[in-house]
Formats: sequence, structure tokens, C-alpha cells
Amino acid sequence: MLAGAGSGNVIIVGSVDSSGTISDFSNRAGSASQYYLTALGSRVAVYIGGQGYQISGTSFSAPQVSGAVALLAQAFPTLSATDIVELLLVTAQDVGVAGIDDIYGYGVLDISRAFAPRGTTRLAGTDSAMPLGDTSATGSPAMGDALSTASLSTVVLDRYRRAYTVDLGNTMRGAAISDRLRGAVGSQGRFLSANAGNASLAFTVDGSGQGAGLDAASQLRLSPVDAEAARVLAARIALRLSPKVQLGLTFAESPDGLVAQLQGQDRPLFLVAPLAAGDDGVFRRTDMSFALRRTLGPSWGLTVSGESGQAISGAPVEQYNDRIARPRRDLVRSFGLALDREFGPLQAVLGLNWMSEERTVLGGRFHDAFGGGGAETLFLDSAASWQFADGWRLVGSMRNGWTFPDGGGAIARGSRIYSRAWS
Repeated sequence: MLAGAGSGNVIIVGSVDSSGTISDFSNRAGSASQYYLTALGSRVAVYIGGQGYQISGTSFSAPQVSGAVALLAQAFPTLSATDIVELLLVTAQDVGVAGIDDIYGYGVLDISRAFAPRGTTRLAGTDSAMPLGDTSATGSPAMGDALSTASLSTVVLDRYRRAYTVDLGNTMRGAAISDRLRGAVGSQGRFLSANAGNASLAFTVDGSGQGAGLDAASQLRLSPVDAEAARVLAARIALRLSPKVQLGLTFAESPDGLVAQLQGQDRPLFLVAPLAAGDDGVFRRTDMSFALRRTLGPSWGLTVSGESGQAISGAPVEQYNDRIARPRRDLVRSFGLALDREFGPLQAVLGLNWMSEERTVLGGRFHDAFGGGGAETLFLDSAASWQFADGWRLVGSMRNGWTFPDGGGAIARGSRIYSRAWS
């Protein structure tokens, strides 16, 4: 009857002591548990005429709930009466029997939880969900520590459309440093190659004995132990199809080294630093790549190459619907066109490379609320190698890039990132 008179916007208040136990003098929730909430009513400190007293009664519990209603209405004027009642009930501390019970109803008033965001938050002005516990962005090696030191103040709305100012900089993650020295000299692997005139093969084989396992070991006529030990980490094959045409294919290797091989480049044998012309600053795993080169006259050559693989986020990504934070993998493809020429002891290469990322931007990953799209990048590459004396060679390389993120969400259409690398 009371609930009906208040159009459902009714809270029946009981009393608890400082430990959250229902007071002896307080009515229990009973059949009104759906509207029942408790607040401190036992031995409440009261000052009257300069004197302090400890007084008990539900008359001291009810004003606390009324005050909470007033504070919410003042702080969030757009809340309806129904919203306020619902907020105070669902954010109460659950005491007694789990859930709504016939003693405590919803539980004990918790004004702090009532003021905190409820439900899935969204970026203001969009329909894009932005849970506050999610990682908002992970950088790539190309971005250095930019994201780990960034500050991004924005406004999010909760399920009641209450506005909160948050700094998403705290949820951005910089990429881990690429440990190239360890990758170059710390891996336990074997490198095998063979050359038979018009064909050449090269393999990198895991020598650690920690292979991922091959279910079809019997088909390879290998024992399970041998199959584990012989796991191929990368492979390359190059063929001369005709006097003017060469074809190369790779497994788990980018096409850069393959292109250089077909062009006959005499590259410097650095163990750690790659040439700038082949480095896009993205943590990437290549699945397959190819290169096709045609000789144009005695000193010119044109090479077409392509690659398909995955861009790996530079740091673990936390999402509210996942139990653990983990790196994410997203599709990335690239296609290249390179023109090379020899001028006696000088070799020169000029190339264009188009990289298409399905979900990342230069290897960086941004939350769906920011747009969540990928990017297209055009690289202009140039390199030159000069053998200026016997046993001596000088090599230079430069890459200029123009990245165009997919527009949408918080990413404005027409945005562009400019990058440059040299070695």
C-alpha cells in the first residue's frame, strides 16, 4: 500500500549498529524487503546545546537516507526519483544472508558506492562503451614511451548518464622494449642453407628442444622427440624461373632479406640493428611472404613483394570481459615495389611499401571507444651501398612514412602520422 502511494519510489529505513548488525528496536524488512534499507541508528553521536549524547532510534537512520537522496539530486540533477531510489538500494552493502533478505532487505546504506559510476561507462557524446578498467591504448616500439607518460582527460557517462571526469592516461601502456640483442645471440637455434644453381634454401631451426609439438609427426616419419627438436622457426626458398625472373617465398620471415637476396645486395651483417628501410617499428609475426624480381637491362631490376602476418600489441591488454591481460594479435599485410640499379661499386634502391593494418595504427592498439579501426601507411624507402675500397663498404638507408588511421569514434577523419627512420 505504501509502495503504491509513492509510485514505487519508497525506501523503508531500519537501524543497524556500528558493526552492521540489525538493532534490537528496529523492525525487520519482512515482506517489504524490496523497499528496505538500513543505516546507523544505534548509539548515534548527537550534540544538543553544546553537550554530546549517544541516542538510538530509527529516527536517526531515516534522515541519513533522506540526506543521501538530497546529495544525489544535487550532484546529478538529471536523475529521476526512480533512479535515486534504485541507486541507493542496489549500491547498499550486502549483509546478512546473501542478496535481498527478510531482515536487512538490500543491506546497509553506502553513499560512496552510490556516487561511483554504475554499469558500463561510455565516452560522452558517443555510443562507444569505455569500461574504466579497460586498457585504453597500447603503444608500439615506433611510439617510444609517448603513451606511458601521456595524460588524457575526458568525460564518461554511466548507465544513469551521470558524467564523470577521468584521466585515461592511467590506462595507457607503453610498448615493451624490443630485446634485439637477445633475439640475435641468445636463441638456441641452427641455421641451415643450401645452394643448387637456380635454387637456394635456408632454414632457422629451433635447437632448444622446447618446440610447440607436431601432431602429424608420423606423417613426417619422425618420432615425437625428433619432431619437437626439428621445429622450423623460419624458412626461405629462392628460385630462378628464367634468366630474367626470380621468385622467392618465405615462412615466418619478412620479405626484406628475400628482396635483398634477389637484388644481389651486399648487405652489412649487423646482428642487432636492421636497416631503416625495412623497419616499421611494429611488433609483428610474419606468416608468409613472397618476392618476384625481373631484370630490366644489364643494371636495372624491378621487384614486387608482399607479406601477410599479425601485429602483436606491445603490452598486455586488459578488458573487462577477459579474465587475464594478454597481448592481442591483429591482421597486417604489406605490398612493396622496389627499383634497383648498380653503378659499378655503387648499389642503389628506391622503393614504395604499402602497409594495411586491420586493427592497429603503426602497431599501436587503441580501444574500440576511440574508433577501434586500423590504418593505411605508405612508406618511401631509399638505400645505397658503396664499396669504396677492398673489404670496406658504406651503407645508408632512409624511410619516410605517412600513416592514415581509419576515421571514426574519437579519431578525426583526415588524421595523419608522419614518421622517419635512417641508418
